[in-house]
Amino acid sequence: MASHQVPYGAWVSPITAAMIAGASIRLQDMQTDGADVYWAESRPAEQGRYALVKCASDGAIADVPGSATFSARSLVCSYGGGAFAMEAGTLYFVNYVNGVADSDQRLYRLPPGGTALPLTPETQGKICYGDILVDSKRGRLIAVQQDSGTLNKSGQPTISLIAVDSTSGGQPKVLQQGNDFYTSPCISPDGSKLAWLTWNYPHMPWDVSEVWAADIAADGSLTSARKVAGDGAESIFQPQWSPDGTLYFVSDKDDWWNLCRWDGMTLTQVTHEKAELGEPQWNLGTSNYTFLSAQEIVCGVCTAGVWKLSRVDTTNGAVSDISSEWTDISYIRSAGASVVCFAGSPIQLKSVVRIDAATGKSQVLRSSGDVSVAVSPYLSMPVAISFPTTDSATSHAFYYPPKNPDFTASSDEKPPLIIFSHGGPTAATTTLLNLQIQYFTSRGLGVVDVNYHGSTGYGRHYRLTLYKEWGIMDVADCANAARYLVMRGLAD
Repeated sequence: MASHQVPYGAWVSPITAAMIAGASIRLQDMQTDGADVYWAESRPAEQGRYALVKCASDGAIADVPGSATFSARSLVCSYGGGAFAMEAGTLYFVNYVNGVADSDQRLYRLPPGGTALPLTPETQGKICYGDILVDSKRGRLIAVQQDSGTLNKSGQPTISLIAVDSTSGGQPKVLQQGNDFYTSPCISPDGSKLAWLTWNYPHMPWDVSEVWAADIAADGSLTSARKVAGDGAESIFQPQWSPDGTLYFVSDKDDWWNLCRWDGMTLTQVTHEKAELGEPQWNLGTSNYTFLSAQEIVCGVCTAGVWKLSRVDTTNGAVSDISSEWTDISYIRSAGASVVCFAGSPIQLKSVVRIDAATGKSQVLRSSGDVSVAVSPYLSMPVAISFPTTDSATSHAFYYPPKNPDFTASSDEKPPLIIFSHGGPTAATTTLLNLQIQYFTSRGLGVVDVNYHGSTGYGRHYRLTLYKEWGIMDVADCANAARYLVMRGLAD
């Protein structure tokens, strides 16, 4: 059908507000138990309840039996994360009571085919948990605990690492406290060591953080705790033990988040990418890499806001791409011989995806929403741009031109421009399909989605440049993105 000439902004589009608001779910947290995959999805039709969903090794997908009256959501540090864990089919989770002041926040145990029972005492929501870890050798859970009834030296709720019996429950036992924040507990394959992240105000984990390790004594307490890395000008992300008992983590000491390792004596930087293998820790329980073996890691790599899946040879640090269509990747876990993650692209909403690490072949297990084939021709593709900004610096964005196969505008007309400025400020926009953007571009408006200074994906220096310039440099970057597109003739 021939296109109609209609002014920009007056085009008719099949992408409606109802489509955007009514059909999508929010995917949060992902864990694996052998080849089984679990995730939480927040459903608008259930008042935002975070339902626990399982994809079994045979591909069958269903809500976890016995979990229908619960919502798996943590409130640690407000943003939560790491709200559930499992072992041999038994599920452990934090319950959130939607819209109720006391919010529960107790730890629960749900055995296969059984009934969920609380493990921790009732506190009217004053104590909450996240980053749950199963310590199977000792029959206990290790987790991050936030106690709003007890203030720390900074006058904030006390955050600790705790342990609680995974069958009988009871009063949690404090394993580590004293600093303002603790996250990311991980246990070595032989169960003899625990590692974690920690930091103190006024820092945030993407500014200054440390990774520590300790031996686990016979009584389950931690001994011989020592700082592994963190020199006061370094952000560390996702400590994880390899199958051979070596501690890996991600550090931005060389300006980019790269993989490092500690063998108990020596620190070694494994990769040397001019790209990000980590992300700012707003949520607990995130994972940007996983082990296929002691010699092979599958990780997400972000270059200028675009993610890809890569393979790392731990013997020599070589990084090779895994061919796939995904440009937004997070929560990477191993599941049998494959990896699973949340992934999306400019034409695919965020989804639970299983990927063959050898071939890159993908299988979508669950999508956060449906984009019909009829809508696909109306999708505008992002164009990465870099442009001059304040103080002779360079900033970055994705530009989405107007697109609608049914309409054109006069050749002497330029499209109006809408500027998107993401929250954070250390978050980042990616090329993940955003129907809010497509709502406008399919109606004949251009959109520029700005990764202003402070955004993740462009190195530590770029991320920290916004410090004490909040509301100044980011605003200037947005304005200069518009000026750049006007100068190029792409905006009115």
